[in-house]
Amino acid sequence: MLASAMQDLRYALRALRRAPVFATVAVLTVAIGIGATTAVFSVVNATLLRPLPYTDQDRVLDVSNAWNGTPRASLSPAEYFDYRRTEGAEFTAFGVYAFGAANLTSAGDPVRLRVGYLSAEVFAVLGVVPVAGRPFTAEEERAQSNVALISHGLWARQFGADPDVVGREITLNGVGTEVVGILPSDFRLPDDYAAGLISDVVAPLGLDPANATARGSHYLRGVGRLAPGISRERAQAALVAIASRFVTDFPDDYPADMQFAVTTTPLAERVVGDARQPLVLLLGAAAFVLLVACANVANLMLVRVDARRTELAVRTAVGAGRGRIARQLLTESVAIGVLGGAAGVAIASWGTRLLLALRPPNLPRFEEVSVDLSVLAVAAATAVGTGLLFGLFPAFRASDGRLAAALQAGGRGSSGTRSRFRRALVVGQVAIALTLLAGASLLGRTLLEERAVDPGFRHDHVLTGRLSLAVADYHRRVSGD
Repeated sequence: MLASAMQDLRYALRALRRAPVFATVAVLTVAIGIGATTAVFSVVNATLLRPLPYTDQDRVLDVSNAWNGTPRASLSPAEYFDYRRTEGAEFTAFGVYAFGAANLTSAGDPVRLRVGYLSAEVFAVLGVVPVAGRPFTAEEERAQSNVALISHGLWARQFGADPDVVGREITLNGVGTEVVGILPSDFRLPDDYAAGLISDVVAPLGLDPANATARGSHYLRGVGRLAPGISRERAQAALVAIASRFVTDFPDDYPADMQFAVTTTPLAERVVGDARQPLVLLLGAAAFVLLVACANVANLMLVRVDARRTELAVRTAVGAGRGRIARQLLTESVAIGVLGGAAGVAIASWGTRLLLALRPPNLPRFEEVSVDLSVLAVAAATAVGTGLLFGLFPAFRASDGRLAAALQAGGRGSSGTRSRFRRALVVGQVAIALTLLAGASLLGRTLLEERAVDPGFRHDHVLTGRLSLAVADYHRRVSGD
């Protein structure tokens, strides 16, 4: 069987060499369809399908407040300590984090860093284990000790991946800070994904329950790990029961028209945000492009079968069975699909770099987009599946038992069924193409209308910037010291 398959493959490649125009058009058509689909799938794979770097991510929930007009609001420190009463029952760990910035002035040139300020429980919630050193403890977090963990990227950039950096003191905002650990290379806080940034340093948040009385200061993001056997619905109900008492116990902070509530969202869904639907629609559009390409090549294959009917009839007359004829034509179509898939991967690689250069806003995990092994595996399966798809009907029609009649008729003409099928393919292609064109036109018009919106001020030749100073340095400069 293997020898027979290799014989079919060699014959298919020779047949394609004898028809270079047909082979070139067919391969390029398939390459465009597979290239577009693979490029879009590389984005979908990185954004929607690839697991987050957290242990048992399905057990981790984002916990947010909600009130009228604000569905995903932050928590205040007082609310966090109230919600933590679910720890041990509904959650094994419940933590919060916030973001800030700091100047690193003790490792080469001064650099501005993004800092994630964490409660110690966040490490347990996310299941993060440092690659070197340790996380800070709950005692260090409550005391807001001068300790920190640094990201893998900062460790490589500023410290030359020196393993002895653990235990060393660095200067952040003019304060000596001990490095107690190095984070994994794929570590991100959940909100880092939405911002398209990486927290270079992770430091203790330093919340004190005795001083956490202000309920109007909302700046904390909450995350909790569900206890074994506890469903999201049960955890949500426990949090709602706590939040419902805020309205009666603190009416000045939670007026009735505020419509205050608490919500939980699976962390993966929280990270993806509103990007899921546009990406799924984009992948569907790319799949339609691939279907148009398959219909094009199927039409070409049918025309080619018509031109080769005499050849195929002769092969039947000398003993080739219907299955062997069909297998030969399927081998040719799969060869076209594989060659088109190889060219499509090159197109997808270029298309992915173009997408990275465009950097669409609000697309999480965009820095992880690449044509990796999983994308290549999907491209290979698509190439083979595409070859089978557009070659199946031509192979069936070429082996339908009427080749002897075609030989007697000198190979002239084609069956009415085949002509009707070709016309149906053309109609389907035009219908799909018009659908895609209409969608693209509507999208283009929407973008043009958004660009034409008057912001109410002159925005040409205007730049914005941000200047951050360390607090101690700022006070020293203001006082004239």
